[in-house]
Amino acid sequence: MGARLAEVNSEAENELLVKINKESPDRSIRIWLGASDLEKEGVWKWQTSKQPITYQKWNKGEPNGRMRENCLHFYEGSGTWNDIPCDRTFNYICEFTM
Repeated sequence: MGARLAEVNSEAENELLVKINKESPDRSIRIWLGASDLEKEGVWKWQTSKQPITYQKWNKGEPNGRMRENCLHFYEGSGTWNDIPCDRTFNYICEFTM
């Protein structure tokens, strides 16, 4: 359908995700975002645009998973980010260009 997992590039975009998720009937505490450090450990990039993450909203002490946790998820309540294993099942928020 031409959409991709959300890429968050500013505090305003991050807050928009908090708002969207709080208003969703399928509200989730954990939501996939479209970044990982699978290509090179410790170097986080958006998977679709291949751009490095410039704006960051990591939860305290994150990212901390080293080689075990290579995908990015979003905590709805705090709007912070965490690295986590890529094989987990979470909801997601997608974006697309109009």
